[in-house]
Amino acid sequence: MSLSKFFDMKKYNATITSELLGGLTTFLSMLYILVVNQSILGAVADIPVAGLFAATALTTIVCNLLMALVARAPVAMAPGMGLNTFFAYTICAEIGFTWQEALAITFIAGLIHVALMLTNVRTAIIAAVPQSLKSAMAVGIGLFIAFLGLKNAGFLDYTIEAGHFVELSPVTIRGDSSTVPSFLTEFTPAVLVSLAGLVIMIGMLAAEHHTGTLFAALPVGVLAATFIGVPLGVTNFDQVPSAIDLSVLYHAGDLFMSFFGRPGLLSLFDNPGKFLLAFFCIMSLLITNVLDSVATLIGLGKVKGTAANSEEKNFGKVLIVNAAGGVISSVFGSSASTSYIESATGFASGAKTGLSTLAVSFLFMLCLPFSGFFSLVPAAALAPALIIAGSYLAFNAADIRWGDLRESLPAFLMILVMPAGYSTASGASLGILAYVLIQMFTGQARRVPVMLYIVTFFFIAITVGPHLLTFG
Repeated sequence: MSLSKFFDMKKYNATITSELLGGLTTFLSMLYILVVNQSILGAVADIPVAGLFAATALTTIVCNLLMALVARAPVAMAPGMGLNTFFAYTICAEIGFTWQEALAITFIAGLIHVALMLTNVRTAIIAAVPQSLKSAMAVGIGLFIAFLGLKNAGFLDYTIEAGHFVELSPVTIRGDSSTVPSFLTEFTPAVLVSLAGLVIMIGMLAAEHHTGTLFAALPVGVLAATFIGVPLGVTNFDQVPSAIDLSVLYHAGDLFMSFFGRPGLLSLFDNPGKFLLAFFCIMSLLITNVLDSVATLIGLGKVKGTAANSEEKNFGKVLIVNAAGGVISSVFGSSASTSYIESATGFASGAKTGLSTLAVSFLFMLCLPFSGFFSLVPAAALAPALIIAGSYLAFNAADIRWGDLRESLPAFLMILVMPAGYSTASGASLGILAYVLIQMFTGQARRVPVMLYIVTFFFIAITVGPHLLTFG
């Protein structure tokens, strides 16, 4: 069977060239996870750091391979940001579980997630979310992506008042509400690289629109900005190894299946108190991942003409493969894997089918022996692609009935909190909570699906729970 027929490319008016370009763009936009995931999980004492790069890469490779071949959708997966910090700083550092036990918690939560998505729960969740909130999820994710782009481009500076921060670790500081952003206070070399990339991408997109010819605006813009960064000192060729580095392959088994045993899965049941803490962590991780992934996939699923569209028959498979990410990642030794909002950059470059995700998997496979070469692309060169990709989801705001307070206020809160709160799960949860409350206050409580009440309950539980554990 040909690639074109397997991925039903004719149905989506896709070409091999556009799919590969889309996969390349998605890959470049999420490449940072290889370094960031390693640094966050490495902050937990005694984790074999040498194995974290391989664990992250292998998790990403397998998850994207499944998404490509089973769901056949252009949705890329990798260990999730936010989920890795919950793993490291909450489950391990704050509550006190070992990293092996944290992997066991991730594994159990992943199994439950898969079980839920294999039942009618997945359709109940999707059906329960009103169309206005589905549109708001898409807009919020678009703004979140664009916000990430602005931040990574260096267009935003942050000021924290003296004495208004907490040192979480030697390399991590948490600010409070006194932290305020300002726009582009200094033209640093990184900012100039991002501006150059943005101008190139806008020019090429305009040419595409005018001529009707695909010029691969986003990946070409990223590569052009990377080379522009060389004389400005942003792109550093000194970091590129002189030979292929195979040492990372030697550490691929360091964390594989490491949570089976003691400490790990068996030690979670040492005493009732520890089991209750483990149960809370499992449920918190499960609900957070479900809300985050469903919000992301519904948002991405609002894009028409792709195999990731929520109206397609294979959307259920997308949800199932996404759920399997928690199981796969824990087996390889990483925090839970989930769908990436950066997939929207691939959509903007023409990705419509699972062939683009297959390309993402292959490119991450190359990262194992060629990791040093891929580290060349700076965040400043990738940032413009994120800004532009955000616009591809923002149009969904037109589908929200802004004149109806029962729809407009929950949608607005969801759109606002996703980028401002730096969390799709928090934005989705608050929007759903506001929707439920406003329906109750206007005498429409019976019209709210039971599933939304359940989601609201768990949102309150995982928000209040950590404080009860800390201060109770």
